[in-house]
Parts: sequence; structure tokens; C-alpha cells
Amino acid sequence: MSNWIALAKKNVFLIDLDGVVYKGSKPVDGAIEAIQRLREAGKKIIYLTNNSARSPLSIRNKLEGMGIACAENELLTSAEVACQAVKKDSLDGQKGVYVVGSSGLRDLVVNHGLKLATHDQCGAVLVGLDLELSYETISNALQAITNGALLIACNSDANYPSDKGALLPGCGAMLGAIEGAAGIRCNYLFGKPNKLMLQVALERIGGVLNECVVIGDTLESDILMANNANAESIYIDNDQWHHDSDIVRSFSSKSLIAAVNSMGI
Repeated sequence: MSNWIALAKKNVFLIDLDGVVYKGSKPVDGAIEAIQRLREAGKKIIYLTNNSARSPLSIRNKLEGMGIACAENELLTSAEVACQAVKKDSLDGQKGVYVVGSSGLRDLVVNHGLKLATHDQCGAVLVGLDLELSYETISNALQAITNGALLIACNSDANYPSDKGALLPGCGAMLGAIEGAAGIRCNYLFGKPNKLMLQVALERIGGVLNECVVIGDTLESDILMANNANAESIYIDNDQWHHDSDIVRSFSSKSLIAAVNSMGI
């Protein structure tokens, strides 16, 4: 009990969305109350998601449509982290980016001051969730990489839960197809579990590492990111992703509301 009480003294909570706050189009039972209680306790909240298909505005609108307030600085997506890094470090060699992903990802690329490029002119291939991935797109990415373009991914999530609970192919499936075709591993992988996402989140929300807690339901992304950054974490073991793993988690709970109850908030 004392450990949970000590955890409650942390002032920044980095919370995963899919499976923790909502599943598909519906909030998880108790999640809205849990978030409200964290806010009433004066905690800073920032939502972290590896969703690279939807724009940040679209995700904020989804949350607000569920009755969950979300300011612009209270959400960070893996696509944002990837675009920021490509821009900051000129990973595309200032030649432009060939996007394997949604229109939302392409818009984000442009909004970060990057140029959209064709596969035969780009300096980088940026891979996100692409619900219309085709043989032609994989072939184009292969040709770009063969011509020297870097392979960059928003995340490597193998799958994600649908509205009905069934698993659907994630960004990692798109990345795997291109890596397999090119015979290489991606040059840069952003989003969870890269600790850069946690660092960017803390800068955005105005928090520090030793005062933060990561809450998520995926060991290989949420909890591993926390471990990589030496941050405290709460693993939401909701059985959706249950499997054997040697990834260490600081705390475990069945839901966000259960975790908040355990902390006495």
C-alpha cells in the first residue's frame, strides 16, 4: 500500500489511450472518473498514443466527444515525434519524405515544414499506419531505400484493438513488409518504446522525469518506454494483450480507475 501512496505523490501522468482510456469509439469503464479525479488532485496529464493515422486534432475531438477534456499540449502522437525528429535533424537530407500512411500523416509532415516527395526523389521513407497499403506502395518504398533513402517508422506496433475487440494489423505490419522487401531494419524508430517520446511529452507538459508515471496496457511499448527512461509505470493488465514477458513493470492494475483507487486519489 505504501508504494502506491508514494506513487500518488507524482505530479505528471503519461497515459496511453487505446485500451486504457477508450476501446474503439467507447470510453473504458471508469476511465472518465479516473481522469477527473487525477485532475482534481492537481495532476498534470498528457496522453501518449502510437496512433499514426489520425491527426492530433482528430484524436482530441474524439476525447472531447466522450466528455474527456484535452488541451493541445496534453496529447502527443508517435507521428508528431517522428516528424519533429526528421525536421530537426534533416533526416530526409532536405529532399523530402515519401509517406507510407494516411492523409493525416501526410498533413502532419507538411505542417512540420517538411516536403512531400515521390519515391524516386525522397530522402526518407516515413512509415505509419496505412489502411490502404498496396504492393505498389511497398515496391515504391523499396526503390526509394535502394536509392539511398532512410527508412523511418512512427512505431512498430504489430496490432491494435478494433471497436469489437478483435486485433487489427498495426504500423509494425506495414514496416515489416518494407523491411522484409528491403532486407534491412529501419534506420529510425520513433514512438513508444523510444524514450524520446517520453522526453518530448515532458517538455510539452512541463514535467520532469522523477515526477512522472507512465500508464499503459502494452508491455512492449508503454512499459518498455518507461523502463528505457527509468520512469515509474503502471501496467494495465486488461487481458487484451496478456502473454508471457520478462519486461519488468513497477506496478500492475486491472484498469485506470483501479489504479487511481489503489493510489488513494
